Amino acid sequence: MKISLTRLAQASSFGKNLVYRTAVKADSQKLLEFLFQYFAKDEPCNRALKMPFSVLEVMFSGTIDRCLQLPFSSIVTDSEDGDRVAACVLSSVWKRTDTNEDADYAFKNFPENAQLFVNLLNSMHSNFWDLAPPNVQAVLHREIVSVGTPYMRKGISSRLVAEQLNKTLIKIMLSKVLPKSQILFRVAQPKDKKKIFRFLDNHFAKEEPCARSLKLTPETSRGIFLTTTTRCLNFPFSTVVHQENGDIIGCLLASVWNRNDPIENADLDAAGVPNYFLNNSHANFWKVAPPHINSVIHREIGSVAPEFTRRGIATRMVYTNMTKSKLKKYNISGVISETSSLSNQIVLEKAGLRCLKEFPYSTIIDSSGEQILNLDDGTTSLLAQPKDKEKIIKFLDDHFAKEEPCARALKLSPEMTINSFTTTVDRCLNYPFSTVVVQENGNLAACLLASVWNRSDPVENADFNEAGVPENLKLFLKFLNNAHSNFWKIAPPGVHSVIHRELGSVAPEFTRRGIATKMVYTNMTKTNLKKYNIGGVISETTSLANQIVLEKAGFKCLKEIPFSAIVDSKGNQVLHLDDGTTALRLNYKGIEDFENLPE
Repeated sequence: MKISLTRLAQASSFGKNLVYRTAVKADSQKLLEFLFQYFAKDEPCNRALKMPFSVLEVMFSGTIDRCLQLPFSSIVTDSEDGDRVAACVLSSVWKRTDTNEDADYAFKNFPENAQLFVNLLNSMHSNFWDLAPPNVQAVLHREIVSVGTPYMRKGISSRLVAEQLNKTLIKIMLSKVLPKSQILFRVAQPKDKKKIFRFLDNHFAKEEPCARSLKLTPETSRGIFLTTTTRCLNFPFSTVVHQENGDIIGCLLASVWNRNDPIENADLDAAGVPNYFLNNSHANFWKVAPPHINSVIHREIGSVAPEFTRRGIATRMVYTNMTKSKLKKYNISGVISETSSLSNQIVLEKAGLRCLKEFPYSTIIDSSGEQILNLDDGTTSLLAQPKDKEKIIKFLDDHFAKEEPCARALKLSPEMTINSFTTTVDRCLNYPFSTVVVQENGNLAACLLASVWNRSDPVENADFNEAGVPENLKLFLKFLNNAHSNFWKIAPPGVHSVIHRELGSVAPEFTRRGIATKMVYTNMTKTNLKKYNIGGVISETTSLANQIVLEKAGFKCLKEIPFSAIVDSKGNQVLHLDDGTTALRLNYKGIEDFENLPE
């Protein structure tokens, strides 16, 4: 959060109404923004390394997710300043029986200097258990401590240490995580069949987004679960995850599929339910598979009980039981999986599995032409159409105008935004590149509005409507328009048309599910790209969250313009953002850099 000069003058009075409490999962986004605003900029190592957003986002998100699993992290908020975060300490529990990696900071594809630094951090604690007293079985690992600049020198760090050391709480919580409640991974065996069947009935059938949308019952799912479980237990690649008392908390069913097998050998039993869609999705796999591959592991059904999610169980099941000797025995050359939920798509993408084909749920229709599946996890991404206009404008009014950092700073109202939103929605719905993400009840969970901008078009064709709005909003829209005004002068000379991402928004209850990332490429079919002669995608990003999404998606920042450049007629800076963003970015990605786009 930026603090204006007048607020800085009052900084000495900060801290009189601080609230110390345990950090919970609902604080994740707030903590992430706080760490970007202060820890990323104030911590000396971060300053020296000039860590890019994408690197810090991986580290911060991984640490926050791990630490908020247990109640040993603290957050300090200022009740006099809208509950802004003043400080935090993020702590996890590290057990002697854990691997070193369980305490490590996450990194992947980091720049060399950043990777060397994270390696150094991880190596610092790598031999801790060799040095620890032998009677110590678990410790609190303080991973990140940060105090916002205006709240320094008030004893907050010292108090945060005491806040965590609640002896009763530690005794209760450590009793839950010490080895006696260890989670075990092993090969699923025929004797597990009934337990697996019951687990899938209790969890997969009720919790998997497609299953929820279809309102599966034990009667309708019995054929699928029975056929699949029986087939998969013939091979040693299925996994059950259980507690020491034998209760299953997760499972992955996987079979072996050979090139010369009948196609039905990989099919789900579709009796009574529309699972022919899943069967069709892998029907032509062998036509697109590399010719030297003759046998694959087919991941068929996976599920983790909700109280055990976000612990890395699904990720670990990706490779559990894939030993070299088994892979050699069955001549395995690859792994395939149809992923129908957003969370599984993200798990497999992070694990390095490549998308061969994408099938929109809009193609599954009943005899009356109605779409069957409308998922509530953000997986139902549809092409935005003119009939969606009013829903989109209402969604932007309800969410973008209230939640986007620039919009919050400008204190937008529906009266102020109606012209801009209407003009943008009308323009974007003329092209097939906008996306709406629909909940099961038909309400929007997210949207992305995108138009086509040609080199030969007047620059105004890409502009936001500035007419009839208050001075501050007009200055901001003019600032946005100026950001792309000379794009064609710096664009690659061979590019004559681009997709212009104009507005994007995800409702708060659906954030951190990968929806914004998925909307980067949804509806970018090769057919439409060719039809409109698209050579790239541009986007002006004004929030830190969107800047991180596009940086991770491979967009390059063409130019950056500080928000301090927006001043009113009295010379006052118009925008003071509360998410740590200090500048607008104009981003670009060439079409040739997008991989695996659908036909």
